[in-house]
Amino acid sequence: MVCLASIRCPHHNCSGSVGISCSGIVSSQQKKTLEMVSSLNTTVDDKLRILSSRAVVYSTLAKAFGPNTSSLLDKMTLKDLKEALKTLPNYDVEKELAATSDALARNDLNSEVLALEHTRLFEKGVSPPYETSYNIEREEVKTHDLVDVAGFYAAFGIKPHRELPDHVVSELEFMSLLCLKEAYALSHRKRKEAKICAETQRKFIKEHLGPWLSPFHKRVQENAHLPVYPAISNLLQRFVMLDSSFLSAAQ
Repeated sequence: MVCLASIRCPHHNCSGSVGISCSGIVSSQQKKTLEMVSSLNTTVDDKLRILSSRAVVYSTLAKAFGPNTSSLLDKMTLKDLKEALKTLPNYDVEKELAATSDALARNDLNSEVLALEHTRLFEKGVSPPYETSYNIEREEVKTHDLVDVAGFYAAFGIKPHRELPDHVVSELEFMSLLCLKEAYALSHRKRKEAKICAETQRKFIKEHLGPWLSPFHKRVQENAHLPVYPAISNLLQRFVMLDSSFLSAAQ
C-alpha cells in the first residue's frame, strides 16, 4: 500500500493543458465548467469534497472492469457511484448512469453470467482493455507507451501488481490515487505537492487515459452479448471527458 504522504515529483513535464485548442476556442462544455469553477467557494473543504468524490468514481469504475464481477452486482457499488457523481456539479452523466443502472437490473443477470462475459470480452482479447491495443501505430509505439505509463506510476512510488500498466483498471486506480494524494497534500497545506498531483492528472488523461476510451467503448459495444459493459464503458468515457474539462478549467 502506498503512503499518501510520499508524494513525489514526477519525471514528466506537467505543464500541458487538456482540451483547449491553441486558437483559444473553448467548447461549450469548457465554458460551462469554467463558470462552475469560478462560482465555487474555493475553500479547502470544497476542494477536498470534489477530490474525494472524483477518487470514489475512478476507483468504482476500476472495480467495475475488474475480474471480481460479483462486486459489480453489489447494489452498494452503484449506490456509491451515484452518490459521488451527485456531488460533482455539472458532471452531466444522468443518461449514461441510468443506462448502467438498467443494465445491471436485468433479471437474467448473475455473477456467473457476468463472469463469462468479462472473460470473453477482456481476457480472451475480443475487446482488449489495454491502452496500447488502440494505438494506430501500435507496434512502433507500444513499448514506448508502456514505459511512459509505468514512469508515471514509478514517479509516485507505485507499481501495478495484478495487471499490466496500461490496463484500464490500472489507469483508473492511478487516477483515484492521484485524487487522494492531492487531497492529502491540500489538507496538510502542502501546496506544491498538491499542484504536482493536479498537473499529473491533467497530463495523464491527455496523454494516456483519455485518447483510447472511445475506441475501447466501440469495441465493447460491437462485441458484447450483454448491455452491462457497453453501458459502463460509455459512462467511463463520458466521465473522463467531463473530468478532463474540469481539470483544464481549474488549472
